[in-house]
Amino acid sequence: MAHPQLWTYDGAVEADGRLHLRSRGPDMEGKGGQAEYDDVFEIVSHDERRSVGRVREADGSWRDFSRTVYRRTP
Repeated sequence: MAHPQLWTYDGAVEADGRLHLRSRGPDMEGKGGQAEYDDVFEIVSHDERRSVGRVREADGSWRDFSRTVYRRTP
């Protein structure tokens, strides 16, 4: 599915030490509206990074919808 929208991000390293990149985009539930998203990046160690994609729910909480772990191979 193509997304004709340009996603712009507002981001910063927050108090939890992770980089949060926030944006608004099409609702993935197919309701035709917009949703708030937060892509969170974390440096776990010299050899590992993690990212989590989250969407804001109607009650204001965040729901994770994707997780990625990057590991350096020897």
